[in-house]
Order: sequence, then structure tokens, then C-alpha cells
Amino acid sequence: MVQSRQLRSNHVDSHYAAAVFRYLREFSIQFREMCTFLSLDDKHQVKVGEPGYPVAAVDRGRQVLVAKDKPFTVGDHDFTKFKVTPSVALKVTIPETVDNTFYNGHVYVTLNKAYAHAAR
Repeated sequence: MVQSRQLRSNHVDSHYAAAVFRYLREFSIQFREMCTFLSLDDKHQVKVGEPGYPVAAVDRGRQVLVAKDKPFTVGDHDFTKFKVTPSVALKVTIPETVDNTFYNGHVYVTLNKAYAHAAR
């Protein structure tokens, strides 16, 4: 079963966005000796528990499989000390033509710490 959020839907600005991205790629190719093309993305926040005290990976009200005759002893995901957010950066190797791929380069991953009790 395919999840609905994975399906692409049409948007009135999709042609405009595709054109702007193509112009960006053409610009970076034209000035490839003087520019750097970076693609950045922050991923999902991962909740971190205390050492030796695991955190439930599911939201409240969901069922979890546990071995027979074993107690389910994990912390509630709402009561964690901090969260870790992986951030991914791709430093693109700019190709010679716009038809070549912009998905080659060096990937850098960093972990950013955010305290759970911080103001939102």
C-alpha cells in the first residue's frame, strides 16, 4: 500500500518551481569555477533517553511487540531530556551540462542537539 503523502499532486506553481530550479542549475554551470552548489535538509528529530533506559519509539496508544514473559520497561517518549536532529548537506559536484545529474558530490551529516524542555 502506498501512503498518500508519497503521491505527487499537481500544484499551480509546479511549472514555475521547476523552471526556477533549472535556471539555478544553468547559472551554477555557467559560473561553476566561482560557485558552490549545496543542498541542505534537516531530518526528523530523534528523542534520546537516559543511558540504560530506552525510550519508546512509538506514540502513545500504539501497540508494541514484546517477548513473552518480559515486562515492557521503556520510558515514555514525552519525557526525554533532549533530541538529536540529523542534518544532511550535499556539496554537489557541478556537471558540465544541465542534462547531467546534480546528485553527485560529497555528503556531510551533522547531529544537532536540542533540549526537550526548550521553549517552542
